[in-house]
Amino acid sequence: MNWPLGSGTDFRGVYDRKEGRLHVFERTEHGQKKAPAVVGAPTDPHFAALAGPAVHQKLIDDIDLLEAVGTHFDEQAFHEGRVTPAFFGSAVTNFGVELFLDRFVAMAPAPGPRLTVDGRLYPVDEPFSGFIFKIQANMDPAHRDRIAFLRICSGHFERGMSAQHARLGRTLRLSQAHRLFGQERVAADEGWPGDIIGLVSPGSFALGDTLFAGDPVEFEPIPRFAPEFFALLRVENPSQRDPFLKGVSQLMEEGAVQVLYRKADDIREPVLAAQGPLQFEVVQYRLETEYRVATRLERLPYSAARWVVGGGRPFSDLKLPLDGRTYIDRHGHLVVLVETAWSLDRLIGNNPDFHFQATSPGGTSASGVTAFS
Repeated sequence: MNWPLGSGTDFRGVYDRKEGRLHVFERTEHGQKKAPAVVGAPTDPHFAALAGPAVHQKLIDDIDLLEAVGTHFDEQAFHEGRVTPAFFGSAVTNFGVELFLDRFVAMAPAPGPRLTVDGRLYPVDEPFSGFIFKIQANMDPAHRDRIAFLRICSGHFERGMSAQHARLGRTLRLSQAHRLFGQERVAADEGWPGDIIGLVSPGSFALGDTLFAGDPVEFEPIPRFAPEFFALLRVENPSQRDPFLKGVSQLMEEGAVQVLYRKADDIREPVLAAQGPLQFEVVQYRLETEYRVATRLERLPYSAARWVVGGGRPFSDLKLPLDGRTYIDRHGHLVVLVETAWSLDRLIGNNPDFHFQATSPGGTSASGVTAFS
């Protein structure tokens, strides 16, 4: 979308490909205010003096190359999610930030219909509806509050209105709604499709939950990825078990990691399941800094997880490979962990009457299963 004039300490501005204009910025101290800019055609001689002949000539050569390659922004492809616009700028020195935001506002699509679990497109002019796409614990560490971020999909939101919770099947009063910007928050009195509001969460919300005020609707869930790394998490000081369990529960609600338990009624030593090992470090760091709980990790040898669904037979009939172990997820679903791809093939091949999937089916299990191996 644009191209930099210089890089590193020589970064002086950006060339806007759509407008064909060069924006050269004057540095401000630590980016504390909007950086003033000089705007004009990139071939104007005074830009060579501002940036230096070598940096300026490289920009001219780069522009020629970009135009020769012929890559241009396709707005339809962007709306379909097939291309990602790329911008250059520097938030630290306040170069190009306003240009990026202005262009982002101009090209962002208007709110449109959203896909439901039954394959319908739910229009924006229906009564109020929205879905929870993010949960953040400790937005205010002094009060240990959790904020569930809701994107309004249709209708009109009003502070204090009542809405149905699709997953729980109960009515909630949305009285504690906020708009957030960094650490600042103000009361959200109303909202429209596309708006984001923060709801103080007492533990009623999970990622992907749908709220609605008209006819029942439930939006397509947020995709989950199969975990590939597993670790047992233990608290260092047994006297800190209560804040430890609270912290694990709240971080699990955020979706930072998935949490598995050896038995349905044993939550003392959770197993963390993640797509990458860095997620484990994030959990440990947040437990220590936000909950004042020191923990230690014990890496487990598993490499794959499969949730057991359907089949019509009792789970006790499962034939596990030698390195297979069963656990329970937060919803009460049975999940099998294995160490190798060969064991995974054996698990599936030896149990033709069961179905295995790489991600949790979500929702609360009614089977009341417990791990048995």
